[in-house]
Order: sequence, then structure tokens, then C-alpha cells
Amino acid sequence: MGSFILRRLAYAILSLALLSVTIFFFVRVTGDPAALLAGADASAEQIERLRQEFGLDRSIPVQLVSFLFDLVRGDLGRSLFYNIPVSELIMARLPATLTICAATFALSVAVGVPTGIWTAINPDGWLDRAARAIAMFGMALPSFWAGLILILVFSVNLNWLPAGSGRGFSSVILPAVALSGYFIASNFRITRSAMLDVLNTEFITLTRAKGLAERRIILMHALRSSLIPIVTLSGINLALLINSSVAVETVFGWPGIGTLLFDSIAMRDFPMAQGIVVVIGVFIILCNFVIDVLYAYIDPRIRLAA
Repeated sequence: MGSFILRRLAYAILSLALLSVTIFFFVRVTGDPAALLAGADASAEQIERLRQEFGLDRSIPVQLVSFLFDLVRGDLGRSLFYNIPVSELIMARLPATLTICAATFALSVAVGVPTGIWTAINPDGWLDRAARAIAMFGMALPSFWAGLILILVFSVNLNWLPAGSGRGFSSVILPAVALSGYFIASNFRITRSAMLDVLNTEFITLTRAKGLAERRIILMHALRSSLIPIVTLSGINLALLINSSVAVETVFGWPGIGTLLFDSIAMRDFPMAQGIVVVIGVFIILCNFVIDVLYAYIDPRIRLAA
């Protein structure tokens, strides 16, 4: 198990290095931030002075090496527009994004997985048909549109919940619900499909023939055998949550890193955009690493094959 974890950790570090290099070049195709900072009426000398101040006058290879060395030390650079360390801005905004993502993930698992189990046990019933229809609608529903509808109904008309960011649990409800439609539907569909496949195997038929309680068969045998695809989807959903949160944060005025990333790209703030995407990449790579370890725990054959 130790060697398996070390190999996966090495792959994670390599992925992060490749991601960092890709980000470095990608954000530089948007234009010259020094010209944007200086303004339309700035002279060539003023623009060049800004390039020198922020190190943009150096060659691309020199900038890349400096960026990677700083990254190893945990230095994400200094924002071109806010003129403060990127890490400070990210740490100030990150808790807001993690709050909405955690609430959405918990809601999607709490609703999608039990519904998928129940409909797999009772296929083709009225609840199964209704859940499948709602799931199709949920997967096609844009989160920003759902957010606007929720604000109109529950904030403007009923005045039950706050429409924007704020303190307390109530401010998280509408953004989490708006963001959770796709994730509830995907959890439901993968759980139902995996459970149906397992429930139709000879192994489950044998456990029933032995007289085991149906509840024990479902929870201890069928669900455990279905965990691999469910865990896989959970890891994918965690990565998608960060990306999907940008639209919802914008609709609700949520002060997370999604809106900060959008603004930094629009303003050509290279260090800020690089830092945010690196943090998101670390989060996604860490999720994949944890999922790989969970695979090995759930099914030892994966560990042995690796």
C-alpha cells in the first residue's frame, strides 16, 4: 500500500508541474497587462517602466523559471492590479468558495445517492420514472439560470432567503441549491445504474438464497460493490464544482475565487490568474489522489494490479 501511495503521489507532482507550465503560457496569450495598467493615454516610456517594475520585460524562459522557483517556495507572486501578494487575496476568498462547494457536494450526495439506491431496488415504479425525468431536467438546467429563478422566487417575491452573500447558513442555501441540480442528477443516475448492475448478479442472488436480510444485502454487499463508479463520479464532481461555481458566484455576488479568477483574466492580471488556477489545480489533483487511494482501499485488486 505504501509503494502504491508513493507512485500516485509522484504522478500528482508531475501533473502539477505540467499544469503550472501550461498555465504560465496560457495566461500570456491575452495581451500585455502593462499597457492595460498604464491606460490608453500612456506613453511608450510609461508602459516600459511598468514592464520593468513587474518583471515583464524579461524573456519568457526567464519568467517561467522564476515562476516555477517561486511556486516551489509557495510564492504565487504579486497582483498587478491590487499590488498585494496573490496568496493573501486567494486565502481571503477561498473559504467562501469552499463553503458553497462543500454545501453543494453534501446536498448532491445526500439526495442523489439514496434516491438512486431506492429506485434501483424498486425499478420502473412511479418514483423511478419521476426521478429519471427530474434528473434529465436537472442535468440540462444551467446553474446561473436556476440561480436567477431562485432569487426571483425566494428572495424577491417571498423574501424568505437572502439573495446575495452574507453571514450565516441562510446565505448559502440558494447558491448551493442553484449549483446542485446537475450534481444531484449525476449522482442519482450513476448510483442507480451501478446498483442495478450489482443487484442482477449471481452473487446477490446467492446472498438472498442464504437468507440474509434484504437491508444487509443492499447496504453491505450491493452498495459496497457499487462504490467504485460512485467514488469516481464524486471526484469528477468535486473538480466540476470549482469550475461551475464561477457563474453562481457572479449571480449571487458571492465573494469567492471564481469571480476573482474571472476579474483577473479580464484585467490581464497574470500573477493572480496563475495563482488561482494553480490552487484549483492542486485541489483537483489532490482529489484525484485521494480517490486513487480510496480505490485501493475499496478494491485491493486495484492496488495489486498497480
